[in-house]
Amino acid sequence: MPKLLDSYQQWEKDGILNKKLEKIEELSSKRINQRDLADSIGISEKTFIVLKRKHSKIKDAIYKGKESMKKDLLDAMYQLAIGAFSEDTKTNIEKDGNGKRKERIEKHTKKEKPDYKALRYLLITNFGREYNEKKRELDLMEKRLNAKEDDWTNAIDVEED
Repeated sequence: MPKLLDSYQQWEKDGILNKKLEKIEELSSKRINQRDLADSIGISEKTFIVLKRKHSKIKDAIYKGKESMKKDLLDAMYQLAIGAFSEDTKTNIEKDGNGKRKERIEKHTKKEKPDYKALRYLLITNFGREYNEKKRELDLMEKRLNAKEDDWTNAIDVEED
């Protein structure tokens, strides 16, 4: 009796595995939940969980999708941080004295103001504590750790009874 193939093996046999993996990657990059992802590739969530555990290419596709989403989010944050340009286009249709229609296209470009929180986040995560508002305190803690000071005290000594 021939061994039954799981869905992954069947996709491989039918030559559609790469399409399924691409779909998994695409949907993972769009924050689709596992149930809807499984449904969109034609299997149950339970089957998807089993396949994900058994076949590393499925896990890899999910990982690639999430990395793609992370890149897109960081790109969006970067655009927000630097103040991206946006363009509005408006088409006006006018009739001249002879009844002929004329189209006039107006384009307006505007620059959004940079977002301080996004800017600060990107500076801190990419360039470290140099841009952290607690830089001085972090430097002092590091200095104390390097000097192997065991007792940390406040600037004002507290008297004991």
